[in-house]
Amino acid sequence: MRGVEEAQCGIYRAVVDASTLVNVVAIAVSLLALGLSTTLAIRQVRISRHANHVPAVLALLTEFRSVDFHDRHDFVTARLATTHDPRLGLSGLPDDARRAALDVAYYYQMFWTMIMLGILDEQAVTLMLRLRVMLVWEALAPYVHREREINPVGAHLLAGLEAWAAKAAVITPEAVDRFYRVHGPRTSS
Repeated sequence: MRGVEEAQCGIYRAVVDASTLVNVVAIAVSLLALGLSTTLAIRQVRISRHANHVPAVLALLTEFRSVDFHDRHDFVTARLATTHDPRLGLSGLPDDARRAALDVAYYYQMFWTMIMLGILDEQAVTLMLRLRVMLVWEALAPYVHREREINPVGAHLLAGLEAWAAKAAVITPEAVDRFYRVHGPRTSS
């Protein structure tokens, strides 16, 4: 009788071991599927988030292509200081000069905002626009500082542009050259 009981126990253990093995495999497959689904969901969220930003980036780039923008940019960086006293601040400038100054300043500040929101890559955009950002801030800084003094709500006026220009100023021209060597146009051999 004892032999029969031992045989039954052995069969029971084999069934339990096989059942446990099937359960462990099923759990492992389930965890793998869960991990894969989570990874794909996270990737999809990132893709859709970036896809939602494409129109805003394209609008900025479209503005950059316009002759009017470049005319305003040239006015701000080359002629504003020679034609209008910085003691006027921004709000005291004549309409055309004020419009040009604000359009150009907020254009670059919008890039900075997109960088801060994680929409654009800070290093790439800063390296590409470095000199322009520095020139615009250099031209507008006296007007902005004066505006901050005379306008009670202007304490942080264009602070993003100012911060970005400071970051851009510490980047060397060699770093810009390295960036363009790596990310510049590819030539076919």
